[in-house]
Amino acid sequence: PVFEREGVDEYDHDYDREGLALAERTGDQQWRRSFLMHLSFAAFELGDWDTSLRLTAEAQESPGAAEDIFSHGIVLNRANVLARRGDVAAAREALESVGFDETVPDDQNRAMLWTARAEVLAGEGRYADAAAAAHESMAIHESMGLGHPAIKAGMILETWCAFRAGDRGPAEEALARFADEPLARQSPRVSAHLALLRAMLAAPADAPAAHAASVE
Repeated sequence: PVFEREGVDEYDHDYDREGLALAERTGDQQWRRSFLMHLSFAAFELGDWDTSLRLTAEAQESPGAAEDIFSHGIVLNRANVLARRGDVAAAREALESVGFDETVPDDQNRAMLWTARAEVLAGEGRYADAAAAAHESMAIHESMGLGHPAIKAGMILETWCAFRAGDRGPAEEALARFADEPLARQSPRVSAHLALLRAMLAAPADAPAAHAASVE
Protein backbone atom coordinates (compact mmCIF):
# COMPACT_ATOMS: atom_id res chain seq x y z
CA PRO A 1 0.00 0.00 0.00
CA VAL A 2 2.80 2.46 0.76
CA PHE A 3 4.42 2.01 -2.64
CA GLU A 4 1.05 2.23 -4.38
CA ARG A 5 0.36 5.52 -2.63
CA GLU A 6 3.77 6.87 -3.65
CA GLY A 7 3.01 5.90 -7.23
CA VAL A 8 -0.11 8.05 -7.27
CA ASP A 9 1.49 10.97 -5.38
CA GLU A 10 -0.38 10.57 -2.09
CA TYR A 11 1.60 12.03 0.79
CA ASP A 12 -1.20 12.50 3.31
CA HIS A 13 -1.11 8.97 4.76
CA ASP A 14 0.04 8.22 8.31
CA TYR A 15 2.36 5.30 7.62
CA ASP A 16 5.56 7.30 8.03
CA ARG A 17 4.38 9.21 11.09
CA GLU A 18 3.23 6.00 12.76
CA GLY A 19 6.49 4.30 11.81
CA LEU A 20 8.50 7.19 13.22
CA ALA A 21 6.60 7.02 16.50
CA LEU A 22 7.21 3.25 16.71
CA ALA A 23 10.93 3.64 15.94
CA GLU A 24 11.24 6.29 18.65
CA ARG A 25 9.44 4.10 21.19
CA THR A 26 11.72 1.15 20.45
CA GLY A 27 14.89 3.21 20.12
CA ASP A 28 15.62 2.03 16.57
CA GLN A 29 17.72 4.88 15.16
CA GLN A 30 18.10 3.46 11.67
CA TRP A 31 14.35 3.14 11.11
CA ARG A 32 13.86 6.53 12.76
CA ARG A 33 16.15 8.06 10.14
CA SER A 34 14.33 6.22 7.35
CA PHE A 35 10.95 7.59 8.40
CA LEU A 36 12.39 11.08 8.88
CA MET A 37 13.77 10.87 5.34
CA HIS A 38 10.37 9.87 3.95
CA LEU A 39 8.64 12.68 5.84
CA SER A 40 11.19 15.26 4.73
CA PHE A 41 10.68 14.24 1.10
CA ALA A 42 6.90 14.42 1.49
CA ALA A 43 7.24 17.92 2.98
CA PHE A 44 9.39 18.92 0.00
CA GLU A 45 6.80 17.62 -2.45
CA LEU A 46 4.02 19.45 -0.59
CA GLY A 47 5.93 22.75 -0.64
CA ASP A 48 6.60 22.86 3.12
CA TRP A 49 10.29 23.48 2.63
CA ASP A 50 11.03 24.73 6.16
CA THR A 51 9.71 21.46 7.59
CA SER A 52 11.63 19.51 4.98
CA LEU A 53 14.91 21.16 5.98
CA ARG A 54 14.16 20.70 9.69
CA LEU A 55 13.49 16.98 9.28
CA THR A 56 16.55 16.62 7.07
CA ALA A 57 18.74 18.15 9.79
CA GLU A 58 17.13 15.93 12.41
CA ALA A 59 17.94 12.82 10.39
CA GLN A 60 21.52 13.95 9.76
CA GLU A 61 22.11 14.61 13.45
CA SER A 62 20.69 11.32 14.72
CA PRO A 63 23.05 8.81 16.38
CA GLY A 64 24.74 6.56 13.82
CA ALA A 65 23.91 8.67 10.76
CA ALA A 66 27.54 9.23 9.81
CA GLU A 67 28.13 5.48 9.49
CA ASP A 68 24.89 4.76 7.61
CA ILE A 69 25.40 5.09 3.85
CA PHE A 70 21.65 5.05 3.20
CA SER A 71 21.17 8.03 5.50
CA HIS A 72 23.64 10.09 3.48
CA GLY A 73 20.94 10.41 0.85
CA ILE A 74 19.03 12.82 3.09
CA VAL A 75 21.58 15.48 2.18
CA LEU A 76 20.21 15.35 -1.37
CA ASN A 77 16.85 16.55 -0.08
CA ARG A 78 18.57 19.62 1.33
CA ALA A 79 20.20 20.24 -2.05
CA ASN A 80 16.81 19.99 -3.80
CA VAL A 81 15.13 22.45 -1.44
CA LEU A 82 17.97 24.98 -1.61
CA ALA A 83 18.13 24.75 -5.41
CA ARG A 84 14.39 25.39 -5.71
CA ARG A 85 14.73 28.37 -3.36
CA GLY A 86 17.46 29.88 -5.51
CA ASP A 87 20.27 29.42 -2.97
CA VAL A 88 22.34 27.66 -5.58
CA ALA A 89 25.74 27.97 -3.87
CA ALA A 90 24.41 26.30 -0.73
CA ALA A 91 22.65 23.68 -2.85
CA ARG A 92 25.91 22.88 -4.64
CA GLU A 93 27.70 22.64 -1.28
CA ALA A 94 25.08 20.21 0.04
CA LEU A 95 25.25 18.13 -3.13
CA GLU A 96 29.03 17.83 -2.95
CA SER A 97 28.94 16.86 0.72
CA VAL A 98 26.91 13.69 0.18
CA GLY A 99 28.83 10.58 1.17
CA PHE A 100 28.62 8.70 -2.14
CA ASP A 101 28.84 9.20 -5.91
CA GLU A 102 27.32 7.61 -9.00
CA THR A 103 29.18 4.35 -8.31
CA VAL A 104 27.02 3.67 -5.24
CA PRO A 105 25.48 0.20 -5.71
CA ASP A 106 22.08 1.13 -4.27
CA ASP A 107 19.78 2.08 -7.15
CA GLN A 108 17.59 4.38 -5.06
CA ASN A 109 20.51 6.44 -3.80
CA ARG A 110 21.95 6.61 -7.31
CA ALA A 111 18.66 7.78 -8.82
CA MET A 112 18.22 10.37 -6.07
CA LEU A 113 21.78 11.59 -6.62
CA TRP A 114 21.25 12.14 -10.36
CA THR A 115 17.94 13.91 -9.70
CA ALA A 116 19.56 16.23 -7.15
CA ARG A 117 22.40 16.95 -9.58
CA ALA A 118 19.80 17.90 -12.17
CA GLU A 119 18.04 20.22 -9.70
CA VAL A 120 21.29 22.01 -8.84
CA LEU A 121 22.42 22.26 -12.46
CA ALA A 122 19.04 23.71 -13.43
CA GLY A 123 19.38 26.22 -10.61
CA GLU A 124 22.73 27.21 -12.10
CA GLY A 125 21.09 27.71 -15.50
CA ARG A 126 22.97 24.76 -17.05
CA TYR A 127 19.88 23.25 -18.62
CA ALA A 128 21.48 20.86 -21.11
CA ASP A 129 23.68 19.43 -18.36
CA ALA A 130 20.66 19.22 -16.05
CA ALA A 131 18.69 17.28 -18.66
CA ALA A 132 21.60 14.87 -19.11
CA ALA A 133 21.83 14.29 -15.35
CA ALA A 134 18.08 13.72 -15.07
CA HIS A 135 18.29 11.23 -17.94
CA GLU A 136 20.71 9.17 -15.84
CA SER A 137 18.07 9.00 -13.12
CA MET A 138 15.39 7.92 -15.58
CA ALA A 139 17.70 5.17 -16.86
CA ILE A 140 17.41 3.40 -13.50
CA HIS A 141 13.64 2.94 -13.83
CA GLU A 142 13.84 -0.73 -14.82
CA SER A 143 14.90 -1.78 -11.32
CA MET A 144 12.76 0.73 -9.41
CA GLY A 145 9.71 1.26 -11.56
CA LEU A 146 8.37 4.42 -13.15
CA GLY A 147 6.33 5.16 -10.03
CA HIS A 148 9.30 5.85 -7.76
CA PRO A 149 9.45 9.57 -6.84
CA ALA A 150 13.07 9.93 -8.00
CA ILE A 151 12.25 8.41 -11.38
CA LYS A 152 9.20 10.64 -11.87
CA ALA A 153 11.25 13.67 -10.86
CA GLY A 154 13.94 12.62 -13.33
CA MET A 155 11.43 12.45 -16.19
CA ILE A 156 10.00 15.85 -15.34
CA LEU A 157 13.41 17.47 -14.95
CA GLU A 158 14.83 15.93 -18.11
CA THR A 159 11.96 17.03 -20.34
CA TRP A 160 11.60 20.50 -18.84
CA CYS A 161 15.33 21.25 -18.80
CA ALA A 162 15.77 19.93 -22.32
CA PHE A 163 13.04 22.32 -23.47
CA ARG A 164 14.91 25.17 -21.80
CA ALA A 165 18.01 24.06 -23.72
CA GLY A 166 16.06 24.02 -27.01
CA ASP A 167 15.73 20.23 -27.31
CA ARG A 168 12.22 18.80 -27.91
CA GLY A 169 13.45 15.20 -28.15
CA PRO A 170 13.09 14.10 -24.50
CA ALA A 171 9.54 15.49 -24.34
CA GLU A 172 8.54 13.59 -27.46
CA GLU A 173 10.16 10.42 -26.10
CA ALA A 174 8.39 10.80 -22.74
CA LEU A 175 4.99 11.14 -24.39
CA ALA A 176 5.64 8.00 -26.43
CA ARG A 177 6.96 6.07 -23.41
CA PHE A 178 3.97 6.93 -21.23
CA ALA A 179 1.30 6.57 -23.93
CA ASP A 180 0.14 3.19 -22.60
CA GLU A 181 1.64 3.39 -19.12
CA PRO A 182 -0.98 3.08 -16.32
CA LEU A 183 1.05 5.48 -14.17
CA ALA A 184 0.23 8.26 -16.62
CA ARG A 185 -3.41 7.91 -15.62
CA GLN A 186 -2.88 7.17 -11.91
CA SER A 187 -0.33 9.83 -11.02
CA PRO A 188 -1.62 13.42 -11.03
CA ARG A 189 1.96 14.64 -11.15
CA VAL A 190 2.83 12.62 -14.24
CA SER A 191 -0.45 13.19 -16.06
CA ALA A 192 -0.28 16.95 -15.47
CA HIS A 193 3.30 17.12 -16.71
CA LEU A 194 2.51 15.09 -19.82
CA ALA A 195 -0.37 17.45 -20.56
CA LEU A 196 2.03 20.36 -20.24
CA LEU A 197 4.48 18.67 -22.62
CA ARG A 198 1.69 18.17 -25.18
CA ALA A 199 0.85 21.86 -24.89
CA MET A 200 4.47 22.92 -25.33
CA LEU A 201 4.82 20.70 -28.40
CA ALA A 202 1.49 21.79 -29.91
CA ALA A 203 1.13 23.82 -33.05
CA PRO A 204 0.46 27.52 -32.31
CA ALA A 205 -3.21 27.24 -33.21
CA ASP A 206 -3.69 24.33 -30.79
CA ALA A 207 -1.51 25.62 -27.95
CA PRO A 208 -4.09 27.71 -26.00
CA ALA A 209 -6.53 24.81 -25.64
CA ALA A 210 -3.71 22.40 -24.81
CA HIS A 211 -2.35 24.70 -22.11
CA ALA A 212 -5.83 25.13 -20.65
CA ALA A 213 -6.15 21.33 -20.50
CA SER A 214 -2.81 21.05 -18.72
CA VAL A 215 -3.87 23.62 -16.12
CA GLU A 216 -7.07 21.68 -15.46
